[in-house]
Amino acid sequence: MTTQEFNLNLIPNGIAPIVHVSQYDQGQIWAFNIVKENQLYEIPANSTCTVQGTKKDDTGFQYDCAYSGSKVFVTETQQMTIFAGDVKAEIVIVNGENRIATLNFIIRIERAP
Repeated sequence: MTTQEFNLNLIPNGIAPIVHVSQYDQGQIWAFNIVKENQLYEIPANSTCTVQGTKKDDTGFQYDCAYSGSKVFVTETQQMTIFAGDVKAEIVIVNGENRIATLNFIIRIERAP
């Protein structure tokens, strides 16, 4: 499978990165370098990371992600790419009582022919 890599700001400002995929794709890895104030953000040990978004039918998704250092790895699922068009998503990092979400990113899904 292929991997796409992006920088994703922990502070929700700036331009949303766009992940380009095809409808019904699954298995691709999206690697997000989490940055804060233009520096890589070291994700605290024992954190949990999830990718969350809302599809065109207004149903949401939430999947666990792996992480290492400042990088979060999202494994694309077919449920993320089921509807053509743009889907807003974000990475959520939880450590104990602390929860922080990144800048939204766009999953741009090309319609299947």
